Formats: sequence, structure tokens, C-alpha cells
Amino acid sequence: MSRIFIRADASGEIGSGHVMRCITLADDLARRGARVTFICRVIPDVLAAMLRGKGHALRLLPEAQDSRPNDGPPHAHWLGAHWSEDAARTKDIIEECGGADWLVVDHYALDARWEKQLRPQAKRIMVIDDLADREHDCDLLLDQTPGRAEEDYHGLVPDACKLLTGAQYALLRPEFARLRPSAIERRQRQEKVQRILVNFGGSAPEEISRTVLHAIAKAAPAGIIVDFATGATDPQAAGLTALADEMPQQVNFHGFDANMAQLMHDADLAIGAGGVSALERACMGLPGIMFILASNQHDNTRGLQEAGAVLSTPANREEVEKNLKSLLANPGACNKMGGAAAMVTSGLGSSLAALEMLPFTARDGLPVSLVPLNAAHEGLILSWQRQRGIREFSRNPAPPSDEEHANWMRRVLSDPDEMAWIIQNGDTPSGLLRLSRRKNEKWEVGILIGQEQQGKGIAGKALAALHWIFPDMVILAVVHEGNGPSRKLFEKSGYATIPSEPRSPFIIMQRGDEKTHEPTP
Repeated sequence: MSRIFIRADASGEIGSGHVMRCITLADDLARRGARVTFICRVIPDVLAAMLRGKGHALRLLPEAQDSRPNDGPPHAHWLGAHWSEDAARTKDIIEECGGADWLVVDHYALDARWEKQLRPQAKRIMVIDDLADREHDCDLLLDQTPGRAEEDYHGLVPDACKLLTGAQYALLRPEFARLRPSAIERRQRQEKVQRILVNFGGSAPEEISRTVLHAIAKAAPAGIIVDFATGATDPQAAGLTALADEMPQQVNFHGFDANMAQLMHDADLAIGAGGVSALERACMGLPGIMFILASNQHDNTRGLQEAGAVLSTPANREEVEKNLKSLLANPGACNKMGGAAAMVTSGLGSSLAALEMLPFTARDGLPVSLVPLNAAHEGLILSWQRQRGIREFSRNPAPPSDEEHANWMRRVLSDPDEMAWIIQNGDTPSGLLRLSRRKNEKWEVGILIGQEQQGKGIAGKALAALHWIFPDMVILAVVHEGNGPSRKLFEKSGYATIPSEPRSPFIIMQRGDEKTHEPTP
């Protein structure tokens, strides 16, 4: 069993987002068979109970003895101790537990100096960051900021460090990805805004909360329903309940235990902050108005606005009221914004990161990983499609023209009913894995391995990774009757032949519990 340690904190100043996203990652690592231990200096009781309730261990660092002020990054004061003392006490815990296969660091106050001190105790180090403002000594770095590029970390990490950048690696809880297709489909049918979600993350700042409620009261029709997720904030003590009672709209308050994925699923428009909750809303294709409430939200907000996924506005009543009136009067703008939001992230970042850390391996011993498809992969995929024999058993065996392939790429990258990844064997791009949603809620899988990478068992391991990410998904494979190797691959991966139309050259195979008739493509 792999031993994984996570160093993260949560407090009123730090917020809860670092620990919350690490709990999501820890859950996926546990699914891969790891034992996860959190090491925290400060953590609220509710979060401590949450992670322990999920089966993870928690070790608390002792009170700091070194009175020197912490030096280093801009957020160094968040640590509550000198970095060298924090490193020493973290080392003590890891040594006591027998060492770490992975050490995950999610803390703005820590940098390469701290990480170097932990190298003897940790075989590999992963850093989770959003700022790209300091050096790190790590083997893997994840930055889920929309629009973040690998170049932003040039000179800040070792040359051998693998970078997982951009919102497709957002560490979101699995319920968001699970409800995403239904949420997007529901919103595409919606003709006007009927439900507004207000959500600022782990708490509801009183002043901005009042501002938003006043703006909604004046700008929104009386029939609109408002769901306000206040997190740890008591709406009655903050005076929000009394204010809501005076509004013509119905206002429902939801606390820390709210089902946020369901609230986002049911909403037509959101008003919120630019933290992790903004990425959750994007995953659900939920358009919205967004404020910057903390310095680390600037990059998130800029990336989402550049993608056309949000409308960023100053947090004053006049601006909120004006922009809310504009969106309520223009359902087309809301729908366009929601479509752009849905393209920001599919919500699978935690699973992809867990597979990077604890991968399936091919016959050559190299790890098999899945990299979200992006526009830069267009030429690579076209080169595979034009290799001799690659398309022999495809529905259309003719290699695509440049224009046909470009159109296919645009469609796959812009359609929420499509998911696609580049399959990597070690550091080598080796093939394409794709899921396409069918009308009956099933998904059809397609897989292509470049000729130079065939014979290594890569396809089988890529399918194993896919099935691990989506353990409950009913998946179809459409295989030409003459393609014996492909049929054998899917049979070994748990697929069974189901009835199809007679005289068709294609066999339909299915993985999953449901055994229903599927028409021939």
C-alpha cells in the first residue's frame, strides 16, 4: 500500500479550499489503494471530522517554538511558524510513519527550501499551486487555474518536473462530473432564468452578501427563486435572514452541508466569487456574475472571463444590479456564457492526477496516463489517422482531409457530449481515447494507438484507467467484425457482445450492468 502524506492548512485567513481539494484528491488516491495522512498546523474541527470520516488520517503539528518570523513567499505569514521548524516537524511525522511514497504540498507559504528539506523522507513530491510566484523542488506540479500554461512555471521547477496545468485538472468532487451531463442538458432547454444561486465558497462575507441580496431584490422578477449557500456563515446572525424576509423573491439558505452540485445543477444563473467554487460552476455549465474577493482569485477570474464563462464585476450594488438586469433580459447571452463555461473543465482533474501519481503500467514498465485533448494535439492525431492500416476497420476507412480533421477537432473540443484524451506511455504520446455520449445516456468509446506504440499493452491499460475513472458508466464499443485484435481487447476489458441489427459488419459490445438493445450505427 502506497503511503501518501498531504501538507495543507485551513483557517479563516487561508480559507478551506486547500484542504477541501486535497480531500478530493485523497479520496481518489484511496480508491487507487493508497493510505493518506494529512499533516496540518491549523484545521477547523468540521474539516478534520470530514477527512477522518472518509478514512484518512490526520496528524497535527505541535505549537511553534521558533519565534523568528517566517521569511520567503508573500504568504509566508500563513504558516504560523518558521518554515525550517515546520519542515523539521513534518519530517518527524513522516519518519515515524515509515516514509512517504508521495508527499503532496498545498500551501502558499511553502517553497523549494521547505521541499528540499523533505526530500530524504519522500520518494516523490507533488505541489498544488495557483500562483506561479515561487520556486519549487518537486516531481509533479498541478495548477488548476484556467488558462495556466506550462511556460508560467519556467525556471520555477526542475526540468524533469511534470506539469499538470489548466482547469481540466481542477480538483473537483466527483458529484460535479456525475451531474454535469444532466445539468448542461437541462440548461440548454431552459428559456429563461428561474433560479439564481449565490455562493461565495466556504463562507458568506456579510457586506457583499447584503449587496447581492439588495441587487437581486431590485433587479430580479418576484417569481425568481434564490438559493444562497452561506457555508459556515450563520445567515440569521449575519442579518441575512431578516433582509431576505423583506425581499419579493423566495430566498432559501443552505449551510456548510449543502449539496452544492445539486444546487448548481438546478440553478440557471450564479453570483459568486472567483475561487474553487467558480470552477465547480464552470464544470456544470452554469453562467454567472463573479467577484474577486481574495488576491489569489485574480488569475481564476481572468481566465474564466477570457473564456467567456463569467461576467466579472466590481462588488458594489449598482454594478451587480446593472449586470444582473442585463443577463436576465438576455437569455441568449446566458446560454452562450453557460456553453463557454462547460468547456472550461469536465471536472475529472482529481482522477487524472491520481492516475499520474499511482498509474497503470504497460508491458514495458512505463506508466500509462491520460492527458486532456487540446487544440495543440490536432497535427499529432492527424498523423496517426493517416498511418497505413489505422482506419481499415473504421466506419469511414478513408483518411480525413486537413479540413475534415480540423472540423472534427473543433467539434470534439466544443461539445460537452464529447470527452477525449491523449494516451501517454511514459512521456511519449501514443494514442487517442475518446468517449461520445449517445442519446440513451450510454457512452461510446473509441481508441486509437499509433503504429509505433502498438504491441505494448497500452490500449488495455488506457481502458483500465478509463473504467477506473468511470466505474459505473455503461460504455459501448463498436467493433468491425473483421477486427479480431480489437474485439479481443474489449473482451479482456470486460465488454460483452449485445444484439445488433442483422447484416451489419459492426459488432456492438457493452461494459456495464444494463443489457439493452442498441441500434447499429
